[in-house]
Amino acid sequence: MPSARQTGADNGLRWSNWNLLLLVPLLMLVTSWFNADGPRVLGLPFFYWYQFAFVPVGVLCVGVVFVMTRDEPVEAGDDLLDVDDLDVAEKTSTEKTGTEKTGTGKTGTQRGAAQKKAVQKKVAQKKVAQKKSAQRKAGGKN
Repeated sequence: MPSARQTGADNGLRWSNWNLLLLVPLLMLVTSWFNADGPRVLGLPFFYWYQFAFVPVGVLCVGVVFVMTRDEPVEAGDDLLDVDDLDVAEKTSTEKTGTEKTGTGKTGTQRGAAQKKAVQKKVAQKKVAQKKSAQRKAGGKN
């Protein structure tokens, strides 16, 4: 069974202790902590100026977490689909079902299945092309 870190790497999610800093702005949700009139600052009751003060605190927390956790994005593997593949799949599904994209009911289900098959076919073709390319590169190095 994969560990939590392996699973996170697979789906692009990562854990960092810096993320705990994002809990600080949530303290503003506990209004019973600051539901008071005094002390006043510039005539504003504590209830209001405390909330105003927490706005930059929240922004600062988010900024620190962003800067401290920023690095190369996690990639689970090669992206085998691009926009053109999706357009081809949609066109193929419309041709097979004879319905337009705005159709509903059973034709929509059929269109979805046809689109899924077309995308799977395109992905399989790209994988085969990548394997052949890798074999050619490996053969050229020998």
